[in-house]
Amino acid sequence: MLVTNIGVMNYSNTPDAEILTWMRATEQQMAEDVAPIWHLPAPRFNLVRQGDNTAGIDSWIVVANDAHDITQRFGLGWHRLYFNQPIGYVLVEFTKSDGQTPSRVFSHEVLEMAVDPDMNRRTPPIDGIQYLVEAGDVLSFDAGGYLIDDVLVSGFGTPAYFHLESGSVFAFRRNGTTPPEVDGPLPAKAPQAMGTMLCWVQNGQLMTKLLAPTRAREQYREAPMHSRRYRRRLDRTRWDRID
Repeated sequence: MLVTNIGVMNYSNTPDAEILTWMRATEQQMAEDVAPIWHLPAPRFNLVRQGDNTAGIDSWIVVANDAHDITQRFGLGWHRLYFNQPIGYVLVEFTKSDGQTPSRVFSHEVLEMAVDPDMNRRTPPIDGIQYLVEAGDVLSFDAGGYLIDDVLVSGFGTPAYFHLESGSVFAFRRNGTTPPEVDGPLPAKAPQAMGTMLCWVQNGQLMTKLLAPTRAREQYREAPMHSRRYRRRLDRTRWDRID
């Protein structure tokens, strides 16, 4: 499965004009930064309104205000499979209340959805652990992002960080920003302010660990039902039957 044509639905109070700036910046990021490094096609974006023709759209991003709009929330955003289509969510007001930027969360969800649309990529065993390939989680806070046309997008980890190929660059930012300081492959981490998250399965349970003690509330948590990370620990035949 490849993510090539993303439909964006805006159910938030954010004006469509602002959402369009996120889409343009993320489309440029995917074409110039993410796709060449991760060997992917660069997806196109379409802002979808009620009654629009959705033929050809193979994945979705839903922009909503907060947890009242979407009952199953995991963090500031998440993505999952729904009827065999990848779909991501961005919670605008919840993101703002956490001191983060919605455009960066939008970019984060898009690039993770594109890197692993089938939700089945894992690292080779590292000290006996296979980590989930969550490219945006390597630089998961605003401090790890960068600007494209004054829009903040997410920094991300490279295949080399996840032990998927050789290389000396383990995380990516650009536009003259300071280096992300990820000095090796996983389980190396970025500075605490940039927020590296690790995800793995242990004894049948999905575990997450945020390598930033200043955010203790995020440090360990289980995946709620219906979330992308919950589904990743299930047999794939069950993914589309859980709603």
